[in-house]
Amino acid sequence: APKTGEDQAAAEAAAIARYREEHPFASASEIGAERTRIRTRSPGISRPYYDVTSSASKSISVLHASLRVAAGQARQAGDHVKAAALDGEAQAIEDALLDSVREGLELLEAMVCYVRTGHHSKDTGEWQDGKGLVATSWLHTISRDGDPQLHVHLAVLNAVQRADRTDDKWRALDGQHLYQLRHLYGVTVDRAYEQRLLDLGYAM
Repeated sequence: APKTGEDQAAAEAAAIARYREEHPFASASEIGAERTRIRTRSPGISRPYYDVTSSASKSISVLHASLRVAAGQARQAGDHVKAAALDGEAQAIEDALLDSVREGLELLEAMVCYVRTGHHSKDTGEWQDGKGLVATSWLHTISRDGDPQLHVHLAVLNAVQRADRTDDKWRALDGQHLYQLRHLYGVTVDRAYEQRLLDLGYAM
């Protein structure tokens, strides 16, 4: 028998409770992302967004965490000038990653922003250029296990309008194309991030 709304809510609560037990250091945003994943697996619910993740290497993550810790220690010791300098260095590492993710998003927008229109079969339907992607980025500094892991979740909305403005309807993104190009996105972000860190004076 199909589940009622109360049954689905109880199943979701139980799944979230299990997730909290397995990931005791999960942040509120990570728990929210897990709740969304649970809901998208429910019958009749389509995928609301695609989560494209970009992670810094472990050495960069440890450096970033060390800078934040050292800044806190300097602040506690009353050396606010040193604390500000250390925080500024950590912030520059974060900004470089976010800027690199934006560069990757521009690639995705140029290469995977398509919608499918009409009834698709072997000889019907068509692909149309999309007007543009809707996305938001979320920076995290730790992994689910509580280790230093500087990474960005790029949430790409699974809804696009036609570029030719034939109508105002929002249609699902052609997710298969996005999936096929995920590695190209990853390489683009990695190389852009490496160059930005080199520009900041780090040896890669």
